[in-house]
Amino acid sequence: MPDCGSPFHNNMMTKKHHMSESGIEFSSREAERLKKTFSTKSLPTLKENTTRHSLAEFLKKKSRVLAFRAFLQKEFSDENLDFWIEVEAYKKLKPSKLTKVAQNMYETYIKAGSQKEINIDATTRKMTESNLANPNMFTFDSAQTTVFVLMERDSFPRFVMNQIAAGCEHKFFGPRENKTTNKISSRVSRDTKKTTLMAATIGLVFHSRVIEAQMTKLGM
Repeated sequence: MPDCGSPFHNNMMTKKHHMSESGIEFSSREAERLKKTFSTKSLPTLKENTTRHSLAEFLKKKSRVLAFRAFLQKEFSDENLDFWIEVEAYKKLKPSKLTKVAQNMYETYIKAGSQKEINIDATTRKMTESNLANPNMFTFDSAQTTVFVLMERDSFPRFVMNQIAAGCEHKFFGPRENKTTNKISSRVSRDTKKTTLMAATIGLVFHSRVIEAQMTKLGM
């Protein structure tokens, strides 16, 4: 049976990572912090994704976020997810703290050549820089959406394939649906209903004839 836990445990539960002013510490305590630092309400609504492997759905569970981040670390692109999480925390800050934290996030993720520069286009970068003149909870929305789409179309599919290859897909996505089995089960269910209805009908007819016979004997 594949070990679906160890690849993430070694990376995420024994090392300390970046600590931001918004209070996000990517360490052994991240599992507890994630519940408070991000919400799924702000996920991009580009188009509702109802497929089995959806990043929007995947990020709704903190253990999955940890696993995905461990994978991104190996690809040296964990800054994208870190930024996404920090923006979620930023949106919950008091207005009085926005300016300071926004500047720190810009220096860390947005500024060209920064420590954890994220992969965004020049237009998005300029728009974000303009937003810093008057920071609010929407300051990083454009950059966050860009990063989310990048992960959804690039990194996340590779993560999914990695889990399938390792035999760990069930750990994060549940058992794969067996369409053939479902069709057979559905057909059996329909046949069972038909058989039950037929048996009930035959039973009523037989019971009716028995009653008629008894009434004849009684001269009714």
